[in-house]
Amino acid sequence: MPGRRHLATERAAHDQPSTFARIHHDLRSQLPDLDRALVGHQAILAELHRLGLRRPNGRPLSWRMVLRWRREFGCPIAHGLWHSRYLAPPLSTSFALTSWMLSQFSTGERFGYRVDTTRPPTDGTFAPTDAVQHAA
Repeated sequence: MPGRRHLATERAAHDQPSTFARIHHDLRSQLPDLDRALVGHQAILAELHRLGLRRPNGRPLSWRMVLRWRREFGCPIAHGLWHSRYLAPPLSTSFALTSWMLSQFSTGERFGYRVDTTRPPTDGTFAPTDAVQHAA
């Protein structure tokens, strides 16, 4: 039937690595001054929180969950290392995390993150919940 969607076909056609590469290249070429290095798990968690990512139940993400994303789903984080003489913290960039988030097939995948729409954005744009309030 024309116009009918098939989830398995769409999922198979979704090429996450090339989508990630394209988004990351566009961000780096268009806005090179806005990319920030994120050093340490607190900085990485803060960036994911700023992007609006939460657990499926709405609570903040844990570092353990982010490490699972790295291990199972290719979240672009260079893992830190504990050594007897020093600590090498984990590392990522704001554009890498943004590109990874936008290249996922959906927010309802089995690794599950939720996008927070309860607080208004600070840049003047409207979240979906705000748009419904303004339309009423």
